[in-house]
Amino acid sequence: MAASRFVKINDFQQRFVRAGTDLLGKAARALTIEAELIKARSVEDCPVDSGALRGSHRVSKPVLSGVGNDVSVAIRVGGPSPGYMPVHYAIYVHEMLGLHHPVGKAKFLEDAVHAAAPEFGARIAKRIAEDV
Repeated sequence: MAASRFVKINDFQQRFVRAGTDLLGKAARALTIEAELIKARSVEDCPVDSGALRGSHRVSKPVLSGVGNDVSVAIRVGGPSPGYMPVHYAIYVHEMLGLHHPVGKAKFLEDAVHAAAPEFGARIAKRIAEDV
């Protein structure tokens, strides 16, 4: 004997919305982890004088957009950080390729992002799939 199960459209819509919200939460967690890893690599390559520039690296909290179901985080360098004033010279140190740095190098954040890029999508997908 064949059996059919009917689901009210409201129940289906609610489950669909919950599934989407759960997926966005998983994506936000995965993206934050990956951004923290990029930040860590950037800190390693960041020139050091007083340590203020290294200490100014920050990953923002994830921003969930209801429009288009987007999730984003930002990696910032140079803003205010605990114990330090804003590092106004961050862009100068990052962009000036001709400067010699005994420790670290220019393009520390950009290079970290480029290094993470080739497998970025696959790592995000794996983290989302493993998030229970």
